[in-house]
Amino acid sequence: MVKMEKETFILVMPAYNEEECIEKVVSSWMTVIKNYPGSEMLVINDGSKDKTGEKLDLLEKRYRELKVIHKPNEGHGATVIRGYKEAINTNHNWVFQTDSDDQFIPEDFIKLWKKRNKSSFILGNRLKRSDPLHRLIITKMIRFFNFIIFGTYIKDTNIPYRLIKKDYLKRLLKVLPKNLFAPNIFLSIIAAKDNQNLMSVPISHKERKTGQISIVKWNLIEACFRGLKELVKFRIKLSSMLKKLNQNELNNKHKYNLIIGAGMTGITVARNLAERGEKCLIVEKRSHIGGNCYDFFNTDGQYIQKYGPHIFHTTDEEVWNYLSEFTKWNNYQHKVLAYVEGNLIPIPFNLKSVKIAFKEEMANRIKDKMIKRVGDENSISILELKKIDDPDIRKLANYIYNNIFLNYTIKQWDLKPEEIDPQVTSRVPIVVSEDDRYFPKDPYQGIPSKGFSAMFKKMLAHKNIKVLLETDCKEKINLFNFKRIIVTSPIDEFFSYKFGKIAYRRINIRFEKYDCESFQENSVINYPNDFEYTRITEYNKFLSLKRKKTVISKEIPSWEEGFIAYPLLTNENKVLIDKYLIEAKKKKNVFFAGRLADCKYYNMDQACRRALDLVNKEIVND
Repeated sequence: MVKMEKETFILVMPAYNEEECIEKVVSSWMTVIKNYPGSEMLVINDGSKDKTGEKLDLLEKRYRELKVIHKPNEGHGATVIRGYKEAINTNHNWVFQTDSDDQFIPEDFIKLWKKRNKSSFILGNRLKRSDPLHRLIITKMIRFFNFIIFGTYIKDTNIPYRLIKKDYLKRLLKVLPKNLFAPNIFLSIIAAKDNQNLMSVPISHKERKTGQISIVKWNLIEACFRGLKELVKFRIKLSSMLKKLNQNELNNKHKYNLIIGAGMTGITVARNLAERGEKCLIVEKRSHIGGNCYDFFNTDGQYIQKYGPHIFHTTDEEVWNYLSEFTKWNNYQHKVLAYVEGNLIPIPFNLKSVKIAFKEEMANRIKDKMIKRVGDENSISILELKKIDDPDIRKLANYIYNNIFLNYTIKQWDLKPEEIDPQVTSRVPIVVSEDDRYFPKDPYQGIPSKGFSAMFKKMLAHKNIKVLLETDCKEKINLFNFKRIIVTSPIDEFFSYKFGKIAYRRINIRFEKYDCESFQENSVINYPNDFEYTRITEYNKFLSLKRKKTVISKEIPSWEEGFIAYPLLTNENKVLIDKYLIEAKKKKNVFFAGRLADCKYYNMDQACRRALDLVNKEIVND
């Protein structure tokens, strides 16, 4: 049996004028270090003017695991960086950094250590911070500026209680700008934007009893201004830093599966390959993961789906259980209303809709005939319903066609329902049931309790997955010599439009904010016959959020503006699609999957199933 080497860490601790507590702090941390054989402690004395240096020299003689470095005073940030540079040249697996002011509890270390298999960058999070008011103000301002400038929320971005994988820290230091006021802040930001599944672990924090708080040297306003100025400069250079950070990974690209697109399909493929020991590099044009499922919470705490409403629903228990490994679900049961002639009618059109649209006698007659012709709890497409030769059902079919489908389909596709592939109109059937949910046949449905982006982030939190955002694969990366290429982006774009451009319907979304808790009666209301938009969505209702303000979106289909949403399934477009699909089969070690690569109208569960099957049935046998 091969004996596995145990992981070790080196503790980096800057010290300045801590003579009253340095012996206690070092000794207490030594108790922890001895529980991890082979681990060490490095203390950097930043030109202390008291007896801190003398005491450290005595402690170094007492503990063989302790190394002390004395240097002129340069400040906390420079001293931390000096410690990091020393640490990355050791043989340890991890680097842990904390301060010498006796405000942290060594016993909390185990909380971070237990998370090391889930992240390369783990931060403590002071649940109750015992610091003077001005330091608390600075922390809150940093958190606010980080969110505004970088779109990243980190609970305790500058905390000196962090565990970083040594190899990753080594790469971080290569791109980190020099002479930063608080380098730990910027290391946290890079790690977060590099999709490292940066983790925050609750820890204790004590009141400072000894020594001198270094920020006193700085005027509070001056410190904040300098920090903000550095953040702005840092934001401008961040994209190039991230690309440089990952350059070494690209040099080993023959070991990687290149996955083009960081949507549901691409992320699911990457996670499954990573769990099989395969390295994956995901390249995404956009500035975020999740594709069209991307969501976020704005500064007011309102939930927003950037590309319109996405509700997960499925009959596939395996897919549901798979995604449930990465998220908890809220119990959201999706319902849609359509505004028709002053009424709000449930969609898909069902027996409740019949009662609203028709007088009682006619509604009861239609109900009985629909149960007899279609079957109780069954469904039928609008085009099939129009074929039934019965005057009452014909009246129902004409009403639904003219008020629900015709104008909506024209707005959505620039085509009448008969002119488009039947699978499109059959997505919203007529249901012979009192169940007015949008997905009455799907036993598993909901929205991730913390949003789709949080779920995707957990799926990407694997040592074998790297993500490059804001990167065009054809402009930035040579497509040759990768182990495999998995394409989830538009198939015609991959082939440089050699047969022509496939027609995709685009959606232009307009967001509006209102100073009220609720804008409309339902989360989604369709407008098939009125206005230029197809529907209004109010996202707070998806997660049952109660806020003083709310955000809605209006969707306007287009051929030119907005994001690519659906491939157009007309006979002419399908001929072009088939040419690309045939071309795709000729490519060795190149796989195509997803709504835009397969040119199929996948729901989220179908995109996930496609990815699972691609890995399990095609790639493993290639």
